[in-house]
Amino acid sequence: MQTQHSNDRQRLELSVLFTDTPDDLPRALAERQVDGVIIQGMEPSPACLAKLGDLPNVWFMTRRSQTYAGDFVEPDNDANGRMAANYLHLHGHKSLAVIAADSGYSAVGWRVKAFVEQAKELGLTVHSILGKTKPVNFLEIVPVHEESDALAKRFCQIGPRPTGIYIPVDHFCGSLFRSLRLAGLKSERDFEAILGNYNPVIYHNLDHLPPALDINLPTLVRKVVDHLVWRIDNPKIIGRIGITVAPSLVVATSQNSQMIA
Repeated sequence: MQTQHSNDRQRLELSVLFTDTPDDLPRALAERQVDGVIIQGMEPSPACLAKLGDLPNVWFMTRRSQTYAGDFVEPDNDANGRMAANYLHLHGHKSLAVIAADSGYSAVGWRVKAFVEQAKELGLTVHSILGKTKPVNFLEIVPVHEESDALAKRFCQIGPRPTGIYIPVDHFCGSLFRSLRLAGLKSERDFEAILGNYNPVIYHNLDHLPPALDINLPTLVRKVVDHLVWRIDNPKIIGRIGITVAPSLVVATSQNSQMIA
């Protein structure tokens, strides 16, 4: 759906191909039935990347390692964390916490690091409340309620308790808010949270609508498609090219959401 705009301009034929492990190539890629590939999900193994050879490819979104050698298009995770710290600082919070269940997810790690660094630069107290690092399975991204309960308990045990909370990703925020509510904490009275992602399906089903940082998925998709087409047209240009897209702040106003660039 998101590639439709690029399709109208580029006349692309796009196929979605899956592989069970990072070590295997889908048949269409192994047999060179495509002109280029957008890689998403778990990072392919070095052996798998070697099999791609000179087939133009661009890494999309997150989960890439810092040593990944190819071109990439992804959200600006550093800006995400720093914007969240700045927002909470501007709203008068002196003590902050970042809470994340999936700290092994590379985007979460980068956002947490940027948030903590920016909070310290602003002279704020900051606490990291992170779940156990574990392999990320993108088919099972929702943590069980017990993990949210444990994170909420750790948050409540901090004294004095932080009033500003950064949640780097939004897929477990509903569960976390439930755990905080069961612990006797009320949003806006006891804490203010900001989310590091904005998914309307998740967001508009929350019990309250906190500010959020929209990673601007349509722009990301347009840029990765355009960059892959450029790579196909310029196969001899060497060097890694990285493209990041800054998030936008979304603040709910009554029943609607207002985006602020």
